[in-house]
Amino acid sequence: MSGEPQGRECGECGTPMHLLQPVCKECGTAHDWSCIVECRDCGRGTDVLDGPCACGVTHPSWRAIERAARTEGPVTVAKDAVERPSEVGYRRHVGTVRGQWADYRRVLDSGGEFHVRTYLHHYELHVDEVSAIDEPTKHTLRYGPRAAVTTTVDLVRSVAGTTRQVGGLLGSSVIPDESVPESQEQ
Repeated sequence: MSGEPQGRECGECGTPMHLLQPVCKECGTAHDWSCIVECRDCGRGTDVLDGPCACGVTHPSWRAIERAARTEGPVTVAKDAVERPSEVGYRRHVGTVRGQWADYRRVLDSGGEFHVRTYLHHYELHVDEVSAIDEPTKHTLRYGPRAAVTTTVDLVRSVAGTTRQVGGLLGSSVIPDESVPESQEQ
């Protein structure tokens, strides 16, 4: 994912938005979000974004985000709209470098996992069919070749760019030989 908002737009101006982003950065329109799920204790429909269910059980807003990731595919969510992943059952882990600051994972009963990438202003969440926590070898075999190629290409581009920059700096700092006086032979 690119880091750009995925799959949602401002109803007023059409600007892409992150899930749960309270205000459109382009036009300033405020947005109200809701996510009705069945309470895990009493079975009533409850909006997980409005606080506890009528029976008193609190459902983290991450469950709404996870539901969206399961049904829609990868999603981005405004960072200031949700709890930190570590506060709602996600474990700090590793992932392919894509410019994120950190990775978190939460294992599913089905054997897969939710994978969160943390960026400056948003999180990105997707579902991995094979858990890197429970089955690291299978996860690497499933996702590793693509990750290895992506990481290798990014590394080569980075080294090439650095080499060009250093070469440019060295080239601009070399003193032309006509400005250096020749030493006299003794």
